[in-house]
Amino acid sequence: MNLHFITRRTLSKAVFAAAIAAMMMPSVLAAPQTVPVKPAAVVQQYADLAPAQEVVLNDITVYAFDESPLTLESSIFPDLSQYPDRMALMPKGQFHTITRTYLIQTGDRRVLVDGGWGTESGVDGRTVDYLAKYGVSADDVTDILLTHMDVDHISGLLHGGKAVYPNAVLHIAAKEYDRWIVQGADREAEYITLARKVAKAYEGRIALFDYDEEILPGITARNANGHTMGHTCYDVTSGNKGLTIVGDMIHVAPIQMRHTEYCSVYDVDPALAAQTRERVLSELSRTDRLIAGMHFPQIGKVRKDKDGGYVVVPDTKP
Repeated sequence: MNLHFITRRTLSKAVFAAAIAAMMMPSVLAAPQTVPVKPAAVVQQYADLAPAQEVVLNDITVYAFDESPLTLESSIFPDLSQYPDRMALMPKGQFHTITRTYLIQTGDRRVLVDGGWGTESGVDGRTVDYLAKYGVSADDVTDILLTHMDVDHISGLLHGGKAVYPNAVLHIAAKEYDRWIVQGADREAEYITLARKVAKAYEGRIALFDYDEEILPGITARNANGHTMGHTCYDVTSGNKGLTIVGDMIHVAPIQMRHTEYCSVYDVDPALAAQTRERVLSELSRTDRLIAGMHFPQIGKVRKDKDGGYVVVPDTKP
C-alpha cells in the first residue's frame, strides 16, 4: 500500500504547521473561532439526541457526544464467575453503557476525537448528527485525533468507502499506525482491512506522532499502550484547567476502576493494559484534571476510594 503521510519525526514543528496549512481547504482555514449559535430548526431536527456534556477549560471547550448505546456482555471477562462481587456489577451478565466521541473547540480548530461507529460497520453512529446539532458540518472538522483503530472508533470516518471529513488531518500514533497499517497486527483480518481503508481514504492527510508531543495547541498525546499497542490518551489543557481523554482504557468502569488489574478480552497486552490503567488513574487522582472516556458517561475528577480503587467524582469545574 502506497500511503503518504506527515510524520513529526522528519518535520520540525514549524515545517509541520506549514505542511498542515498547505493541505487544508480554504473553508477550513477560514473557520470561525467559536461554535455558531444553533438555528432553532437544527435543534429541532436533532431533538432526539441527548444534550452533549460541555466542559469549558478556559479558552478550550470540549463537547462529549453519546453517539451510540453499547451493551457489553460478561463474556468480555472470561473468569468473571470466579468473582461474585464483580459479577454483581454486571446484572444479568450485561453492562449498559455508551460509545462516545468528542469535539474540541480550540481557536479556529474543530477537533474530533475518534470517529465512532459508521456505515462501514453496520452500526448507526451519530457523530455527524451531533456535530450538526452543535453547528459544525463534516467539512468544518479540521483535525481528527484517534485513540486507536478499533472498529467503533474509526468506522464512522468512512461512508461508501470515502472520507466523511474531507478537510480533516487524521492524527495517529506512529506505533498504532505501524501495528495496524504496516504490520496488520493486533486484530482480526476484517478489522485490519477496515483500518487500511480508512488510511487510504485519508491518504495525504495523515499525521503520525510520538508520545508526549503537543499535537495541536493545548492538546498533548500520552502513551496508553496495552488495549492496543499504540493506544493513546490525550491531555487537553488551557491555563489551570485540564481534561484527559483516556480512550478505551476502561470498559466497565465499576469493575475496572475498583480492580485496575482486571482486563477484558479486548486488551491486546493485558499486563501492559493493567499497568497503564493503574498508572493513569493514580496520576489523575493526585491532580484536579478531569477524566473522560469512550465507554463511560462520567466526566469528573478521579479520587482514591476507601477500598484502594478509584472513583470519578462528577465535577465539571477542575
